[in-house]
Amino acid sequence: MKLVFIDDSSQREPAREGLGTLVALGAVIVPESQVIGFASDLAAIKARLGVPAEEEVKWNPDKGSYLAGAGGAVATDLREGLLRSAIDRGITSVVHVLDHSLVYRDRSVVDVGQELLRWTYDKVA
Repeated sequence: MKLVFIDDSSQREPAREGLGTLVALGAVIVPESQVIGFASDLAAIKARLGVPAEEEVKWNPDKGSYLAGAGGAVATDLREGLLRSAIDRGITSVVHVLDHSLVYRDRSVVDVGQELLRWTYDKVA
């Protein structure tokens, strides 16, 4: 069996010129046999870098969190370590990103998210 973790995101004003509002949905697919090992890897990486055990790992950490103030080197080491562990453990991902200003403009962001969810389910299955 595999476990699938899904999260959504959006960005209203991306830095790259020519892009409108981005709507995204991503899924991480974890073999059941690797869940405990990956959790152990995460704990070890956080301990090695001095990241508190309870700190949520996010690409863009919340203001005031440990990772927001830790500096780029810690964030880079953390991300690289997690990605290496995921690769070693056969963890994969699917990400769909859509520029809502170019397509599906007649649909709400919620409707676009539902479409991305269908696409993601198709790829995960």
